[in-house]
Amino acid sequence: MQFKNPEIFYALLLLLIPILVHLFQLRRFVKVPFTNVAFLKEIQLKTRKSSTLKKWLVLTLRCLALAALVTAFAQPFLAEKQADDKEDEYLFYLDNSYSMTARSDNANLLADAVQRLYDNPPLGGNFRWFTNTEDYFSESEADFRNSLLEVSPTYKQYTYKELLLKAAGSFSSQDTNKQLVLLSDFQSRAFANADTTANIDVLAVQLRPRSAANVSIDSAYIQTTSAGNAVLKVQLSAAGRSNANYPVSLFKADALSAKSAVSFSESLKAEVEFPITLEESYLGRLSINDQELEFDNELYFSLGEQTAIKVMSINQAERNYLDKLFPAPEFELVHNSHTAADYNAILQQNVVVLNELERIPAGLSTALLRFKENGGVIIIVPAANADTTEYQRLLSQLDAGSLSEAVSQERKLNTINFDHPLFNGVFNQQVTNFQYPTVNTFFDLSSSGNDPLTLEGQNPFLVQFENVYVFASPLSSPHSNFKESPLIVPSFYNMAKKALPIPVLYYELGKPQEIALAVSLSEDQIVQLNGSQQQFIPLQQRFANKLVLQSEEHPTEPGHYFALNQTDTLAVLSYNNPRAEADLRLFEAADLKGINFYDDLSELLNELQQAGEQRPLWQWFVLLCSIFLLLEMAILRFFK
Repeated sequence: MQFKNPEIFYALLLLLIPILVHLFQLRRFVKVPFTNVAFLKEIQLKTRKSSTLKKWLVLTLRCLALAALVTAFAQPFLAEKQADDKEDEYLFYLDNSYSMTARSDNANLLADAVQRLYDNPPLGGNFRWFTNTEDYFSESEADFRNSLLEVSPTYKQYTYKELLLKAAGSFSSQDTNKQLVLLSDFQSRAFANADTTANIDVLAVQLRPRSAANVSIDSAYIQTTSAGNAVLKVQLSAAGRSNANYPVSLFKADALSAKSAVSFSESLKAEVEFPITLEESYLGRLSINDQELEFDNELYFSLGEQTAIKVMSINQAERNYLDKLFPAPEFELVHNSHTAADYNAILQQNVVVLNELERIPAGLSTALLRFKENGGVIIIVPAANADTTEYQRLLSQLDAGSLSEAVSQERKLNTINFDHPLFNGVFNQQVTNFQYPTVNTFFDLSSSGNDPLTLEGQNPFLVQFENVYVFASPLSSPHSNFKESPLIVPSFYNMAKKALPIPVLYYELGKPQEIALAVSLSEDQIVQLNGSQQQFIPLQQRFANKLVLQSEEHPTEPGHYFALNQTDTLAVLSYNNPRAEADLRLFEAADLKGINFYDDLSELLNELQQAGEQRPLWQWFVLLCSIFLLLEMAILRFFK
């Protein structure tokens, strides 16, 4: 027999009360010799003996009744397991990712699982459970039910490996039978064929939707623009082929702007186009009608007035190629001669290009250092006869490595770092038969370890140190033919774009984002993002000519968010749910090793309840207390 509240036994000290009362009620009898009533002495002795016995019986019954009552409050029970068995320790995971909103026979998988857990809590004591967004590690049964009602779907999802790591850190260090219970649809992208970790038993129920059919809006982008007009391309996908037509609607703000339809009879991919007019502000929303997963039925996007990236070039060589690389209206290019450059205007720019300067004056070095500290991008193209001492001083001030004397030797640029951010999305695949450019004069640069472009012999051609980009060779002929190479366009374009990232149509929730706004604010001015359901202040970093907003954890809801400086709207940012949860391909139970699968959630809950079942005994002790009190009353009434 075990007790849920053994500390109640301290109340047994109350047994001293009836014992003390009994002792104080004892009286000392005095013998009085009286010959004429000697026959009464025998009756007196008999009465004294019976009275003493009655009092001891009453005392015993009262003590037993009080002890039984205290034991009842201690809640005794008999456990199913023997005393020497290990105690079971359970940790529950309820998958609340968006894929769990797929339709089941009753409502959806998540709502059905929540209802069953609400009606049949898996354990009789404290609960330890978690979802993809919240941890609940010490809850009563009532708190467990209340927390269940607050579970909502999310774009986040743990992988199988992350679940095992979280369980290992959540279980106690005691020697118990540790059991991790998984309630999930076991989406293919999140679970892998891996064995469970030691000392953790994994129990699971795979919740399957009634249908794997789903239609999703995957992405949208602007393909062409001309004379203020643009073509919005929308890409959609389906889980299976269907002859049905799915209407696709385009809303401008809350008004229907255009409508089309797609079919997936021949392919699982489809595309639809909408002509739109570029205006100062375009709050768009795409929508489809699909009854399976609903989180991917809408896509928010916004178009705002495009801010030109300000570029200043300081030239001592041919500059026409820069006009082609930085065209208006996307860029605002200003040329300066090396003999008449306005250093004071540098802080008002986003990008500064040193175009083959032979010398670097001290005033220019100082201005460039301040420019870098304010988030500006510096592109350095050295001259063939550059003063290496002055260049070395500049690079040292900018923490941008070093360079040695020029080398006159022909080398091919034969290595492209496809993983570098400069070339992210530039190539559909890694090119092997590319016509690489050639250099005839180059400087030996110190490497940053992640060089975008490299020459033969592993000599860097272009290196990056934070916001500073340094070329190893002059770009003018005859020192290099890099100007004729298609690589020059994405290289310069993406270097300049880093200074002031061009606003995109929309951002994905949960991904780290850096959003640059071409505004100058004082220290006491704070930008706030306001949406229809959320308001928050993002991390923000001020520079002389821009403000950079950083977001990752917030927002958590899709929609349009207005970047406000008090009442002034600086920009409109659109956020959408990631589309990975739209893929309803599931792992089969046989493909996941180390997991004990159950066919039904009710079956698992019943087994867990039986394993943790306890037979309470407090009712018997209440009955004993009543019996003792009834015996006491009977003795007081009938025993003379």
